[in-house]
Amino acid sequence: MKKILLLFIILILFQPVKANYIPFGTAEFEFVYDRMERNNTIELSRFDHQLGFYLNYDSENLPFNYLSKPTKGEIGFLGFFTEDIFSKKENHAIAYESFRGGLFFCPTKKIQIFANFKLDEKIANDKNYTGKKWRGLAGNVENSIFIFKLKNLDFIAGRFASFWGPRNSLLLASNVALDGFESRWRYGKLTFTYKFAQLDDLQHNINNSTIFENRYFAGHRVDFHFLDNFRLGLFETIIFGGEGRQIDLAYLNPLLLYHAVQLNKDVNDNTFLGFDFDYQPKAGINLYGQLVVDDFQIDKRVQGDQEPNEIGLLIGSYVVDLIKSVDIKAEYSRVTNRTYNQNLTRNRYVYDGELLSAALGNDYDFSKIKIIRWFSSDFYSALNLSYYRQGEGRVLDDWTQPWFDIDGDYSEPFPTGTVEKHFNISIQFKGFFKNNFYVDFEGGFEKVNNFEHRVDDSRNFPFIKLKLSGFISSIIDLN
Repeated sequence: MKKILLLFIILILFQPVKANYIPFGTAEFEFVYDRMERNNTIELSRFDHQLGFYLNYDSENLPFNYLSKPTKGEIGFLGFFTEDIFSKKENHAIAYESFRGGLFFCPTKKIQIFANFKLDEKIANDKNYTGKKWRGLAGNVENSIFIFKLKNLDFIAGRFASFWGPRNSLLLASNVALDGFESRWRYGKLTFTYKFAQLDDLQHNINNSTIFENRYFAGHRVDFHFLDNFRLGLFETIIFGGEGRQIDLAYLNPLLLYHAVQLNKDVNDNTFLGFDFDYQPKAGINLYGQLVVDDFQIDKRVQGDQEPNEIGLLIGSYVVDLIKSVDIKAEYSRVTNRTYNQNLTRNRYVYDGELLSAALGNDYDFSKIKIIRWFSSDFYSALNLSYYRQGEGRVLDDWTQPWFDIDGDYSEPFPTGTVEKHFNISIQFKGFFKNNFYVDFEGGFEKVNNFEHRVDDSRNFPFIKLKLSGFISSIIDLN
């Protein structure tokens, strides 16, 4: 904590060069998404999110637009220092430090290169972390990106994150960086996107031998921009792999239907289908949604068809300037039990034990309302209200098939088991100030019923979250 405060004092006293590049996928960059979401709602114009903010050039009025439009021949170096503090009733305050360093290079107008590493105390203290540590810090390369852009074609390769559909996508999250490549091609009112990535391998010890199961992700989507204010996207993704299994060329073909491929090959891969949309009835109002189908039973011919449907649903709305400088955002999501899970561990929709999507897991629903007061393009306050129900199902649970334990129809409640219920209210202040600083403060109250799924066990938790960041950068013109 003392080291971070010292850095903040240095930044205040000496006022270094204004930071021009922010590492993608960080909490600080999420504020840029907040601004982007607001501007998209105001503008009745076409906008594609498939490759993330850093490849979107469709709007000239985005905040922090200089982040996505570097000058040819510039190379930028950055340093990023963060203190993350959390305090909750019945727990001691916890503070974690992290440091990021990286560079951004634009050798030509068509090529961009970005890379950054991270040293993080919080990751090092995670009981599930198995990597190396240095002086209490865990280190890793967060992003390593090569970007090639033509007029209607974008290509990106390396380690990076992207979200498909709404901001809190149930398909791909903006903070999950994968090793692979992605491309986007625009033709008239259509946008075609393809993504491939290698996931973490699984290891099994059998008869004193170690067995490795390779895991891969592939996905494709097409977005129809029927009007400037209406977009419909259709998508399909697949998780596949196995012992000694290499990349399947069929899944490298963006024109094939992956579900049909796996049925014809009679292999057990895990496909996901669905759609998402954005609709603006007028400038300042955006209605959006997403449906993800993991498994859906059409016929009821055999007992196996009694398996409950495994789907995820998200719907939301964003209204700008309900009164001057005050916005309101409302969102509801639900994911049924067993969604993202599968009878084969390698086919789970996870990477390093975490979901590929922004879902909170499965067997839950979540409602939230956020009232936002903008003081400037760089800072806002918000009132957050949410209600969250979590059943006893988990994505990483062992696969069960209770419908085979009976004859006839099978059903189960939603959410399942003893449902843990959370009501949360908080006030938040978030944004950039003095060119080189970022703050995210949230204080509030959480009420939990059936705590840890124990009937009638109720708890009240006042809490405080604080994130402080200081960042510096230096730009060199190589021309």
